[in-house]
Amino acid sequence: MITFLEAVWRELRFAMRALLRAPLATAVMIAILAAGIGLNTAVYSVLYGILLRPYPYASPERIVRIASAPIKDPGNRVGVSLPDFEDFRHDARTLQDLSAWSTERINLIDDGVAVPVDAGVISPGLFATLGVKLLIGREFLPQEDIPGGDSNKVILSHALWEKRFNRDAGILGRVIRTSLGSFSVVGVASPGFLFPRDSALWIPIESELRTRNESRQMRFYRRYRVVARLRERASLSAAQDDLRQIGTRLQREQAVTNRDILPVVEPLRTVETSEMRPYVLLLMAGAGLVLLVCCTNLANLLLARSSAREREFAVRAAMGAGRKRLLIQLLTEHSLLAIAGALLGVALASSLLGALPRIIPGPAELPFWMHFDLDRNVLAFTCAVTIGTIAAFGLVPLLKSARTDLESLLRDGSRGSHATSRLRRGLIVGEVALSAILLVCAGLLLKSLNRLESVDPGFQPHNVLAIQLSPFKPGSAQQRIEAATTYFRNVIATIGQVPGVVAVGATDGLPYTPDSADRPSYNMEVQGAGSVERAYRGPGSVIDITPQYFEAMGIPLREGRAFNEQDRSTSERVIILSERAARFLFPGRSPIGGQVRHNTNGMADPWSRVVGVVGNVRYKADETSEGIEMYYPSSQWEFESAYVAIRVQGSPAGFENAIRQAVSSVDVETGIDEMKTMDALMNETLWQQRSWGFVLAAFAATTLLLAAVGLYGVMAYSVALRRTEIGIRAALGATPKTLFGEVTREGVYLAAAGAAVGLLVALGVTRLLRTMLYGVPPGDPVTFLLAALVLVAVAAVASALPGMRAASMDPVKILRN
Repeated sequence: MITFLEAVWRELRFAMRALLRAPLATAVMIAILAAGIGLNTAVYSVLYGILLRPYPYASPERIVRIASAPIKDPGNRVGVSLPDFEDFRHDARTLQDLSAWSTERINLIDDGVAVPVDAGVISPGLFATLGVKLLIGREFLPQEDIPGGDSNKVILSHALWEKRFNRDAGILGRVIRTSLGSFSVVGVASPGFLFPRDSALWIPIESELRTRNESRQMRFYRRYRVVARLRERASLSAAQDDLRQIGTRLQREQAVTNRDILPVVEPLRTVETSEMRPYVLLLMAGAGLVLLVCCTNLANLLLARSSAREREFAVRAAMGAGRKRLLIQLLTEHSLLAIAGALLGVALASSLLGALPRIIPGPAELPFWMHFDLDRNVLAFTCAVTIGTIAAFGLVPLLKSARTDLESLLRDGSRGSHATSRLRRGLIVGEVALSAILLVCAGLLLKSLNRLESVDPGFQPHNVLAIQLSPFKPGSAQQRIEAATTYFRNVIATIGQVPGVVAVGATDGLPYTPDSADRPSYNMEVQGAGSVERAYRGPGSVIDITPQYFEAMGIPLREGRAFNEQDRSTSERVIILSERAARFLFPGRSPIGGQVRHNTNGMADPWSRVVGVVGNVRYKADETSEGIEMYYPSSQWEFESAYVAIRVQGSPAGFENAIRQAVSSVDVETGIDEMKTMDALMNETLWQQRSWGFVLAAFAATTLLLAAVGLYGVMAYSVALRRTEIGIRAALGATPKTLFGEVTREGVYLAAAGAAVGLLVALGVTRLLRTMLYGVPPGDPVTFLLAALVLVAVAAVASALPGMRAASMDPVKILRN
């Protein structure tokens, strides 16, 4: 054992001395390795956190989510009504423990101050369905979620219990005030549990329905999601067939509300990760290509290093060192390089993960269990990558050294190998090909992002500040409308008095916000002579607004008038249409004075007279279908939670404190849920396209730099190998310009060959990006051409330096030596 340890220590010392004899080359190789391993470790941490991290629920593979899908738009997802939920719970044979939930933004009244929080509105048994135990207390009882039951109960999140109630051990039974009323605490959730997103507390469904005077029998009111467990030995496809049979029956029995919709069963984890999955997989593939380029570059550097050390190996062989011993020495050196690169790579990965909060914004609303860190699983991946890199970048030099004729080297000296030069040229072609693939993919994503950012939203977002308010007050529907109308009228008037404010308007459907991004299918009807003259069914948005909303948002009025203070709950019902809605509903004529109504699932609203037409508005940048907008005055419809759009002179940042004071002066118990500029809201909707696109572009730039360094090394090695030839040619009359051109052209030809191979492969690879691109075809010729030009230009620069060296060589000195 001692002999073995001494042998290992001897090899390590010899390898370290060999590496330290060329400190610059060693540092470059370690830096390249650190970049490759660090990027892969950071990206794998993200991939693991999203797709591979164990789900924080018991038997997670059996947990599914139930939603509804329109028959005409099966890719869209809407909620489930409570009557449908009860039918599913009673009749499903393949599912058990069904629980319904929705979310609500409410105000927690703490010492007379309103604190906006997210509340989960749930049915009893949700925690049991997910297999999550409470820290203290109990879940809601079935009798606490029925009409007439004692439903004013609340379960606190551990974070809220800790922050607002100082971990009060006697919290059970304590009554807390909210904008939905007072609730008695019956439990505290376990640490870290915040389902569905960032819930601070949970209340029974019945408590919200009772506060709003709403019925559980509204089958058309699809605002809930359902989680359930597959029964033992039940498959996902069997559950889908089971629910589809129930949905088909409901289409017959409840045709008015269910004829155009069917339930859909999907794994809960798939639902929560579906949006990020393609981008994360793309980044992992990109990081893998970066690592391949790093390994190729290192193999090139080590080939050059081994060629320079051939005579050293020959001398050691002559002194008795066997070939096996020499290979062990090289392997030890490679292992030391990989270990040093891995240690630096882990530090780099830690720094990159620390920067993730600046890449992934809060509005991304990641599930509570999704976090990214360097845990043991990620570090195990790093170890595997390190071992893989030792094999990847060290294999070629080791094989080349194993086949070297040491006796001839000792006799003839080391003059370099043309076979080695060809191998290094082949590796460069591979590097450039990999760089070309990444360049094209990054170029397509960035071009798509540019198209999305250039889309005309239909309004003027600059100098607009948006705040969200939830001034809910208990009472009848009419009382709530009147209270909310009065509140927003006072808020708008108070904010309007702030110096520099140009216009103020409120809406329950602000563009580019999560609540309004998805457009459900609506059925709009035009009144004819005693009957429905014309109907439109398709994606749309029904929006309640206050009179100055269009002015505040910069939405142009095309025809007629905007709403005014005379449009009250007791006056004639009125509506304003977007240009597209007017064209669909009133083709070839003016809609002003026409009567229209919203009639979806058999629930028809009263007829409303058209008084105006405004420009079309996008509700998210990547809308693919042309929806319509229908605006109603908030004074005639329930308007309880809304965004207030405030147009100001100059930068909105200087108005935040004054606006907060204005809102607080109207009602201290209604806090501002969030305050952001419209520009910021629009940017946040594109966070995935922007963040991952720029990350992939950084990967492409890294591979391009590495390929340029590798090409420079190959051409510099070629010039050194041909030194005598270049001297003879110069002596025979070759001009510096000719020598420069030959060397530079050779490098450009190598890059062109690699670019050609890479672009051909990219033609197939980019087809996988089709769903991530907007307004850009996967085979966009401009992007491919620009990628080729960039590669050739970088190759020309990288080859020019060795070319200048060849052109400046003195033939007299070369031939004399």
